[in-house]
Amino acid sequence: MGFKPDGAALVVGQAIPSLTQRERIIRGLVTRLDDAVGAGDAGATEQDEVCELLIPFAVECMTFLLARSDSPPKPEVVDLARMAVAQRMLNAMPTSYGLIRRQLYVEGIAASRPLLEGALLLNYFQMKPERATDWFEKPLTFLSLGKIREELGEERHDPIYSWSSEFGEHVTAAGFRLLAGVREDGKNMELALGGHFDAALQTGAFAVLLMSAGEACGALVDTFLHDLPRLSDRGQSAFVQLMKTGGLDLPRRNAITFASRLGKEGPEASDLLKEMDAATKAYVEEAAKLETAGIKVPALDAEF
Repeated sequence: MGFKPDGAALVVGQAIPSLTQRERIIRGLVTRLDDAVGAGDAGATEQDEVCELLIPFAVECMTFLLARSDSPPKPEVVDLARMAVAQRMLNAMPTSYGLIRRQLYVEGIAASRPLLEGALLLNYFQMKPERATDWFEKPLTFLSLGKIREELGEERHDPIYSWSSEFGEHVTAAGFRLLAGVREDGKNMELALGGHFDAALQTGAFAVLLMSAGEACGALVDTFLHDLPRLSDRGQSAFVQLMKTGGLDLPRRNAITFASRLGKEGPEASDLLKEMDAATKAYVEEAAKLETAGIKVPALDAEF
């Protein structure tokens, strides 16, 4: 089956595109809302940079879905729930990225929120897979994300999610202040209607998108590792191939390094980067062991 940037479908038994091909497909998906944006527009250099920074996690989401194009030996409701979450996260990226490129910064921040919600749900389904049925049949029991965080042993309020809600998702005075200003004469107000370029707002909105993708990456990789024994042979090959490249934590690294230009990466950033370096080494070593144990790892330019 073929894939197109304007949409894709999964069919049981289909060939999994090569990693090189998946990256090409994903690049088309992330930029699919950019037809009306000129390459020389203000902020284009940073926009192109962020597109490339989003590619690794988008490829991980796509691989997560493709790895399940063959049903596991004993498919469960939670498998479908995880696929639904990964699909929503994958679709959130071009939506948020496209809105930010169109200088709709508040709307772009709001569109990135499914990445944070998806990360929370993946972690929750890993701890309580039986709740996947309720997610489909009793959706009202999932309205309180704070309660879910508490069940996971986390603080009820996530600072990134709360900030995204205040400035992006909800109609608030805080969001209004981002887009309004008083002219130097003190007599007139400027409002951004339909988009208005602001370099600082663009960088801030992209930072929120990348940090959200980084958090979602951690949850997706943990789920992949947890599910690995249950995947089909091709599904295992797809994930171990990603492990072997050493890029599993690249979305999280990209988020931290990009946020550093805002001066908001936090004092723990260097420690996190060291932890990621150690984890990357461990992933590569584990991939070698799994390959030795019999999991086939295709070449980067080979479909399977």
